[in-house]
Amino acid sequence: MLRQGATSLDDTEPARGAITIRQLLSHSSGLSYGFFDPGTAIYKALNERGVHDPRTTLAQMVDVLAGLPLIYQPGTSWEYSLAIDVVARLVELISGQKFDEFIKARILDPLGMVDSGFVVPQKDHGRLVAYYAGADLMEPMKPGLTRTDNAPFPGAYLHPIARLNGGGGLVSTMPDMVALIRSLLPGGKTLLRPETIAQMMTNQLPEGQWIRFALMGSQPGKAHGLAGGLILQPSAFDHPDASGEFYWGGVAGTQWWISPKRNMAGVMMAQRQMSFVHPFSFEFKRLAYEAVKQKTEGMRATE
Repeated sequence: MLRQGATSLDDTEPARGAITIRQLLSHSSGLSYGFFDPGTAIYKALNERGVHDPRTTLAQMVDVLAGLPLIYQPGTSWEYSLAIDVVARLVELISGQKFDEFIKARILDPLGMVDSGFVVPQKDHGRLVAYYAGADLMEPMKPGLTRTDNAPFPGAYLHPIARLNGGGGLVSTMPDMVALIRSLLPGGKTLLRPETIAQMMTNQLPEGQWIRFALMGSQPGKAHGLAGGLILQPSAFDHPDASGEFYWGGVAGTQWWISPKRNMAGVMMAQRQMSFVHPFSFEFKRLAYEAVKQKTEGMRATE
């Protein structure tokens, strides 16, 4: 494991314990991503060794990671990372199936998610929506959009590739995403036991540890469960009723959230790079919470 403040991959100390699956699922394993911390030794190493190369398999990715140090002691901090891709490789080893075959048989087909997968069929190429990037990542309201048809790599989603990531790479539709989120709500078709879903929505981080992105800093009040973030203490950007919310978003602007306390959920699909930090996403969620609150209060008033 890298020592705190290390500038070289050789500046290491022994890890105090092995990584657990629970730590992988909650991004508290000590792994990094190679996206959000430019200038660090681990960022340089991950990218120089092609850890994101779509021509390589999950097994080859894990071989690369096995030769690199962790960036903190497992279970002591949080860093968005390649951990879910490592989990996907574990799924392959345990199930004896390729990751895409496993999720199709165990998740996509049972939920009727007919438009979700790592590749868009030839007949549906015309349905693949354009993907845009803003003029300035850190100034989301700055005018100007650019089409990024070859992101994250040329021909993405149009042809089969070797890499079947657990942390990204699927294409989907709004009906399919709604089916997936419904499966985590009471009363709908579900694939998991209630106690499993409850565990997914339970904080896994050590006391006082919060989600932290290098470009945006720590996010006090936001923790992480086994499949997404948790709002333990709503910020000024969140609706007050968002306490207990389970959520996450992807780089292309697809976002979802589940509020067990309000028995509500939402899905947004924007096709705009990093739009989970755009003001419209916070405003949309705030308005959704307010609408549910007003409807609930209105029903109580008429009882």
